[in-house]
Amino acid sequence: MLEFRRMRLAPGLLGLALLFAAQAGEKASVSDLQLALEGTEVFLSFRLDITLDEELLSRIQSGLPTGFDFEFLLTREQRRWWWFDRPIKKSRLQVVGMYNAVTRDYLVNYKRNGELVESRTVRELDQLHEAMTRFDKVPAFMLADLETRKRLVVRVRAEVGSKNLFSLIPTTIKTDWAETRKFQTPR
Repeated sequence: MLEFRRMRLAPGLLGLALLFAAQAGEKASVSDLQLALEGTEVFLSFRLDITLDEELLSRIQSGLPTGFDFEFLLTREQRRWWWFDRPIKKSRLQVVGMYNAVTRDYLVNYKRNGELVESRTVRELDQLHEAMTRFDKVPAFMLADLETRKRLVVRVRAEVGSKNLFSLIPTTIKTDWAETRKFQTPR
């Protein structure tokens, strides 16, 4: 009888641990999300609200590449909350900061879908924070090959780190989804 009670308790404890892991990601959020259409290309401007804590800064100061991954999803406007549409297109932006002890500056690399698109060198910590958390007119999608004239929306979330539950189960800390205004594809 005791073994049966333990078996019922384990899923509850695991669920509670996953809830606490999800709440850790609530410290960070994507805000000020704005969409701009230029021809058939979609550009996004946004900000990641996160503080560079001691753990993150010590990783960067030691020279380890440290950063954030942003996931962009282009989906149809969802009118029913229970209806899950597959995304029409997906895109990723990776931002990585590294400290160079010889030149005493920080290198910030931006990769879009795995390809390096820009590198920036900054000297101060506040400039590093700005370079890793504020984004202006990031190219996200090309709409030229879309056949639909339905209303669309872009969703954005960030992967801000990872942690281990019970020192065994690796989990990823992600922000909640942020959505742009609804728009239609150009003719």
